[in-house]
Amino acid sequence: MRRVPSVSRLLARCTALFAAVLVVSFPGIATAVADLNTMRAVSHRSHQPTRTMQFTFVGDSAVGTVSTAKGDSAPRVESVRQGLGGPIFDSNVIDLVVAALPLHPQFATELPFFIYEKGGRVPMAVEVRERTSVHFSKLGPRDVWVVTVAIPGAPATVWVDTQTRAVLRVRYDISDANLSFTDERVTPLAG
Repeated sequence: MRRVPSVSRLLARCTALFAAVLVVSFPGIATAVADLNTMRAVSHRSHQPTRTMQFTFVGDSAVGTVSTAKGDSAPRVESVRQGLGGPIFDSNVIDLVVAALPLHPQFATELPFFIYEKGGRVPMAVEVRERTSVHFSKLGPRDVWVVTVAIPGAPATVWVDTQTRAVLRVRYDISDANLSFTDERVTPLAG
């Protein structure tokens, strides 16, 4: 596996032409704020039916609160300071981080993503599986990088346009639930 020299250098080299705030539904609502130039995690908010999490990434730590609701009783609020051991990406922007990587045949690396429930820093293997042409229902045929990300319990496949670097499709395979779901881009590409 070819390694990117260091996460810090990768973060410094990433060029983000993406929005810095993303809202994701799974199974609640999550908001990730990332540095526009590096995609480094800045803050994370998650609102789920029984839990609310709020974190700010300060230095090498995630600092915030986790509020857990149980029935009609008042929520239990826990202060959290989770060491991360260095720069990190929010797991809600995996597809955008993948699109910003210097993808090429045989590209492979390991990147750290934040997942609170798994201890904070979760290293994930990222690997180009192939470069191929794929027909998309709204965009027609596109030349893409097909990239795998080893998310624990939910490995992902990301299709990245080789010319625009737009994320065209993301598929998650939820192994415990024997379930897959796919999100495909339906808006036109610029240019």
